Amino acid sequence: MAFTPFMNLPYPGADDRAWYTKFWQFIMGVDQALYASMEDRNLMLFGGGLWSFVAGTLAWSENLEIDAGVTGYRTVVPAGSWVLPNNWGLYVDVTRGLRVIAAGAMERASVLGRSNVRILIARRRDDLIGAKVYFRNGLVLFEGDENVRLLEWGARWPSVAGGLHGATHAVNGPDPIPGGEREQIIFSCPAWVSVGDAAYQTGSDALDMADYGAWGTMPAFGIVESKPTDTSAIVCASGELSGFVGLVPDVPYYVGAGGGITEVRPVVGGQIRQRIGWAKNSTTLVVDPGEATEVAA
Repeated sequence: MAFTPFMNLPYPGADDRAWYTKFWQFIMGVDQALYASMEDRNLMLFGGGLWSFVAGTLAWSENLEIDAGVTGYRTVVPAGSWVLPNNWGLYVDVTRGLRVIAAGAMERASVLGRSNVRILIARRRDDLIGAKVYFRNGLVLFEGDENVRLLEWGARWPSVAGGLHGATHAVNGPDPIPGGEREQIIFSCPAWVSVGDAAYQTGSDALDMADYGAWGTMPAFGIVESKPTDTSAIVCASGELSGFVGLVPDVPYYVGAGGGITEVRPVVGGQIRQRIGWAKNSTTLVVDPGEATEVAA
């Protein structure tokens, strides 16, 4: 008996006489591997409720559902949490070809190994910006993100009543492609608002300076890019914005006081913590508003 180098599938060796049994084992192994590959291409993740990644612990507040589109059934993983070291991943072992709703369990490992039933859900990879958890659908949690409805887009990207120029628009969620095409929006504003201020929406097509001191002046949805008049402002809601001085490269920035931004993560009880973006270099901020959460007292 011989074995394939990657999937360890058995097949008849050159001198094997009982070739049929070994060939049957090989065909069954190929069938299982091909089915797993097909099912993986059609898997979708739903739910999980509120996700948080704080102090290296990834937590989710509700059931996570792994939907197998091939059969229409799903594996349900209960709410929980795991301490996730750098370069470790969370996975679930599933039953292939489900014909019932099945229960699953989240586990962690640094290496998943060769398995036809193991589904990688998320993996932590740290970089110069900080700790991050990447999900198999392309979404990302930064260290310090709390209470994010990561796998429910309608809740992850809430819109302000009335919309921006009458359209539904994200004001409390990140650009899925940070550093991508810049989005600009024009608003009315008080005369004291300045270029470079973090801005929150006060009404339809109106804004003021964001301030992390209270919910009444949060969340921020972008940075003021220019002021055509004293009482109007163009806001960069996502993408690269230049013109800053003294930014610390590869560091996340948060909303501060009086429209300011800061690389110091708010930790005082009652402050509203929200990442507004990260510094590409000393003069360029990648505007990428994150979820706003209140720091516990």
